[in-house]
Amino acid sequence: MSRIIRVMFADDSSVTRRILSGVITRESDMELVGAAQNGNEAISFFRSQNPDLVLLDVDMPNLNGIEALKAIRKLNASVPVIMCSTLTVKGGEATLDALAAGATDYIVKPGWPTPSSI
Repeated sequence: MSRIIRVMFADDSSVTRRILSGVITRESDMELVGAAQNGNEAISFFRSQNPDLVLLDVDMPNLNGIEALKAIRKLNASVPVIMCSTLTVKGGEATLDALAAGATDYIVKPGWPTPSSI
């Protein structure tokens, strides 16, 4: 029997939370242990659930993903944390900030095209 990967994520978008929850729960080797709306909730879930993998949105209210990442790294320096964000001009800076704060990797969430990209 394969090991179940305990996953938690944080994203302020209810649509993204619903989609990610569905994707994770459909996987036979994954268990969703938390779906937070902001960085503060993410830290709380992390403390109580001890996940194997964390996905964090960069831009969230109350406490952003970079600050949540820093707090999670103080609790556990080895758990993989993948930062997620839509592609923006600021995205390059956010990527470097996330990696400097201890993110394992960084992915771009799909987004709507902007008028300048059409």
